[in-house]
Amino acid sequence: MRSLMYIPAKEKMLAKIEGLKADAYIIDLEDSILPEKKKEALQLTYDFLKDYSFNRPTFVRINEKTYKEEIALLSAFEKLGFMLVKFDFSDKYIDVYKILECRKTIGLIETPLGLVNIGRMKEHTCIDYYAFGAEDFTAKMNMENTADNLMFAKSLLLTYCRVYDKQVFDTPSFQIQDMERFEKEVLSAVEMGFDGKQLIHPRHIDFINKSFNRYNFDEMIAIVKEYESKQEAVCVINGKVYEKMHINRYKRILKECGGIEV
Repeated sequence: MRSLMYIPAKEKMLAKIEGLKADAYIIDLEDSILPEKKKEALQLTYDFLKDYSFNRPTFVRINEKTYKEEIALLSAFEKLGFMLVKFDFSDKYIDVYKILECRKTIGLIETPLGLVNIGRMKEHTCIDYYAFGAEDFTAKMNMENTADNLMFAKSLLLTYCRVYDKQVFDTPSFQIQDMERFEKEVLSAVEMGFDGKQLIHPRHIDFINKSFNRYNFDEMIAIVKEYESKQEAVCVINGKVYEKMHINRYKRILKECGGIEV
């Protein structure tokens, strides 16, 4: 999943999903829906999913206060995943953990408490993926949303996700007109090591997919095979030094991004 696009739970927006080219979709019952419209949005989502093809990974971002009702209704769809907002490794979602163990779940890290408690990641086996939410995080921290200010938070989240073998997705870009700044944000996420990026606008899809599709699988496979055939700890292949850690990284990328076992 390189691109995870938020789709507000509104009839007009839901009707567009099948025509988009994002790798995954997050139907949003939270920030994009007014409080007085949330029950209507939940029913709209249920009705939409009854005839939905699920041809791409699809999640629903639930609300912190009404998650029990939302998950209880929508868990009727076995292929549907969920995104837990303001996930902080506490027990606030414990009532639905048994349901979540059977489906793909994203923990959205968007509070200082979520970052402080990140050492508890190993305990939460029902969370398959993690994502960073910069807007709530920076608001709570009273900080400006800049790359420099968020470097520590993103690096910490990335580090723990690598320790516990979890895929992790960068925060959405809110740059709709300034495409140069948007592209810099995407390339920064790629360089930092994120597996993909969340997004809120269709015009972001193609650049995100292209940027995260940066691997030459054929070249990686050839390097892995040549390294292993030499049976040496350190090898020079095509003028570059390779050690076991490089090969292990290539194997992980091949498996996660290309579905290739070498």
